[in-house]
Amino acid sequence: MEKQAWPYVAGILDGEGSLSIHKTSNQGGSYRLQIVIYGTCVKLMKWLLGNFGGTFYSRENNPSGWGKTSHRRIYKWNLSGRANKERFLLGVLPYLIIKKEQAEVALEFIRLGNSQVPEIRKRLEEKMKSLNRGESSLTTNTSNSSTEEKIESELVGDHESEPVVTQDS
Repeated sequence: MEKQAWPYVAGILDGEGSLSIHKTSNQGGSYRLQIVIYGTCVKLMKWLLGNFGGTFYSRENNPSGWGKTSHRRIYKWNLSGRANKERFLLGVLPYLIIKKEQAEVALEFIRLGNSQVPEIRKRLEEKMKSLNRGESSLTTNTSNSSTEEKIESELVGDHESEPVVTQDS
């Protein structure tokens, strides 16, 4: 796999992906980590499959099925295998922006291995659900005592830089 694949797939995971932990109804209520990417392009699904393994499924527009609504065919790529999931998460982690905390929780979950620690798995499931609901703490680079938070860029915009004058001969 090419090195530039990691930032690319991290961006896709951030925008069109999902990381979740949930308790299964079978196998005595064990917990399962799911890494999924949705899309409408079969070429992307085949690329994911060829580079990272897993499986992909397709459905016609079905708003009640996967929570996505589209007038086109919808594809769902699902990564399988603990080693594949850990390798994938380690590869995308440095490039994630939106789902970085979820990926860290997922790695902690994977690294529990086969150890039977239901209280830790339950805690990680709850933490993942909280992150997926957007309940993580927001930090800003400004201090504002009101309930409204202002987030400003630390980059200098064009309006603050000196104009550049060039003259062609």
